Amino acid sequence: MKNQLRKIFAIQAFNSLIVGILFVALPLLMSERNISIVEIGLIYASLPLVFQTFRLIFAILSDLIGRKKFFILNASLNFFTPLIYIFAFNPFQFLAGKITEGVKSSALWSVNRASILEEARNKEKELRRLRAISSIFQALAILAFGFLVTFFSFPKILLISSFISLPLFFLSLNLKSKPMKKRRLRKILSLKQKKEKFKKGLILFILLGISIGGIDSYVLPLFLREKGISESLIGFLLGFQILMQGISTYEILLLGLDFKHLMFLNLAFPIFLFLLSFSPFSLIPLSLLLLGISRGLVNAGNETIISRIAGKYSYGTDIGIIFTGFHFARALIIAFSGFLILFFGFSSIFILSSLIFFLYILLTLKFI
Repeated sequence: MKNQLRKIFAIQAFNSLIVGILFVALPLLMSERNISIVEIGLIYASLPLVFQTFRLIFAILSDLIGRKKFFILNASLNFFTPLIYIFAFNPFQFLAGKITEGVKSSALWSVNRASILEEARNKEKELRRLRAISSIFQALAILAFGFLVTFFSFPKILLISSFISLPLFFLSLNLKSKPMKKRRLRKILSLKQKKEKFKKGLILFILLGISIGGIDSYVLPLFLREKGISESLIGFLLGFQILMQGISTYEILLLGLDFKHLMFLNLAFPIFLFLLSFSPFSLIPLSLLLLGISRGLVNAGNETIISRIAGKYSYGTDIGIIFTGFHFARALIIAFSGFLILFFGFSSIFILSSLIFFLYILLTLKFI
């Protein structure tokens, strides 16, 4: 069991390295190739739509036919996605890359949590560990970008990220295929058979998607560029921020906070997000540090909610349904974010996210 978990965590680590490079390199490359802020917003809005559509399909199939095939699909598309962006020069070509990126991400996230829930004894702990690993390795990639961009062009950095995916094939092929129990599709999809807590969880994740969707896309790199920060420093700042996010998620494992206290600590996130939007140049590093720590607490809270509301015999499907509302809400806010920024500035998206997050916390404390 432990060996299987180690392989899943290693797959997550290599995947996150590629995600980290794309997170900071792609919006800067699109801006360099004269894609407008509104076009960038609409292109990025396609990602959660594609991601969640395929994620739900893959999650349902994985509950019926097994998980390993989807880890292998993720490995394959992680190799090809950066190559598509290298040769993209207009909005439709970048959109093709986003669609491919959405499918490759959905292949992994449709099975990683479900696989861990099946293998782990302490489910909350291992799900939090997954998120910590994801954030830490994404941060390392962004920090590496800050170094690489001083020597290499964006296309060459994307080529490097493509080759980073190669170990994923070995790890995915060496996962053990776990025999799946016979389940009826109608039964695992039926919301009537879900607990009331599960249905309330769907509402919570819709609010969460609206709240964090905008700033989780292209906004932070371009926000920092507007502040006059160089591309290499953007990489270091965002890498450090996400590193703090991963560390704080992991530290929650050691503190053993109960759920209520953890959700109260989550209130730090909208406060620091609000402060970042109005921070002077000299305070931006500190604001990003605090935002990263608070976002790690948010991740820990999310994984705890998932572990409590997903059904034992339909982990993949339940997690897929939970995130359907999340990602469609996320797509909506990303699509509108470019217009909000164009007419009202970057602070508008930060303020909206902060207000929605407060509502999410209040309802979480009431429902869960």
